Amino acid sequence: MHGLADYAAGELDSARREFDRAIAADPRFADGLYNAAASAALADRAEEAVAFLRRAAAIDPERVQVLGRNDEDLRGLRRRADVRALLGLRRPPPENVPPPP
Repeated sequence: MHGLADYAAGELDSARREFDRAIAADPRFADGLYNAAASAALADRAEEAVAFLRRAAAIDPERVQVLGRNDEDLRGLRRRADVRALLGLRRPPPENVPPPP
C-alpha cells in the first residue's frame, strides 16, 4: 500500500523501493511486479518495465492483460510487439484517441 501511495503522489523512486520490498517478500506477487513495471515505464526505463511485465505475466497472464490494456502508464510500451503480446493486444493502439472512461 505504501508503494501505491508513493506512486499516486508521483514519488516513483520511493514507490519502486516499496514495490521491490513487496516482490522480495513474495516473488510471485503479480500486482507488485506489475506496479514495478508501471513505475519503471513512467521513469523511462522501458527494458526494466518490460522485464517486470514478463515476470508478472508468467505468474498471472490474465491479470496483467486486464491491468495493462488501458493503463496510461504503459502507453509508450504498447507500441512494442512484445508488450502487445503480453497484454493480449493484436495491433498497436490508435494514435490520438483518448482511452475509454
